[in-house]
Amino acid sequence: YQLSSNKKSCNDINPCLQNNGGCSHTCNNTAGSYYCSCRSGYQLSSNKKSCNDINPCLQNNGGCSHTCINTIGSFYCSCRKGYQLTSNRRGCSEGSTVSTHAIYVRWGLNRCREGTDLVYKGYAAGNRYNVGGGTSDYLCLTDQPTYLNSGTSNSQFSSLYGVEYESFGDVARHHLTNYEMSCALCRTTLSMTFMLPGSSECPSGWITEYNGYLMSESLSGGHIGKSTICVDATAQAIGSRTDSNPSMVYVMKIDCTALPCPPYDSTRTLSCAVCSQ
Repeated sequence: YQLSSNKKSCNDINPCLQNNGGCSHTCNNTAGSYYCSCRSGYQLSSNKKSCNDINPCLQNNGGCSHTCINTIGSFYCSCRKGYQLTSNRRGCSEGSTVSTHAIYVRWGLNRCREGTDLVYKGYAAGNRYNVGGGTSDYLCLTDQPTYLNSGTSNSQFSSLYGVEYESFGDVARHHLTNYEMSCALCRTTLSMTFMLPGSSECPSGWITEYNGYLMSESLSGGHIGKSTICVDATAQAIGSRTDSNPSMVYVMKIDCTALPCPPYDSTRTLSCAVCSQ
């Protein structure tokens, strides 16, 4: 508590207003104290602040008839060859599996999570940070290119550059700064995927393929806007730290103008998740 302006009464101090009370997920203020809690699929660790993933596959195989695959904060079932998932997404029935696989790009890593297929791996690429023409998107270029022609003499063309990690703000990934980014195209056994901006956790009933940080081009003068991508929280560096300033990515934060704060916090880096179902 802290003494109020009348010097007689005491007001509650809300620790959740500063760095979320040190809680990984949710900070709950109480009279004279506070406590941390975790979102569905996680349990509070022994330090009462951080949250650990619960692996439902360890108990009764997650209710799956065949294979249970644990993911971040969730899980899903899959069937052996010659079987397909039933409508409850737990059981398996005999018959041909309908091919409804969804694909997504995993930015920052050149591999896919366990239980998914690697279609190809490569290098993140984009337009130079200060060039107005060319592509406005970040692309995942294959690491095994082929060409239809033997060369060109045409001087009119558009260029692609590698993507450098440039700024991580308050995120402890500064060892990646000025290195290049890899990527991978992954195929999941599920039928739909989407990128969720603003949260590291997928909605209930959706599988988290990976989570990380929203990143895009800088707002600084001379930088040209590009698309927004979800860079894996465990992203790795490739190449060398040359700081050549080709195409670049920066973490993103909220401006509370016309956006509600709370629940958003303009001092914290925005997270994201790629979700499938």
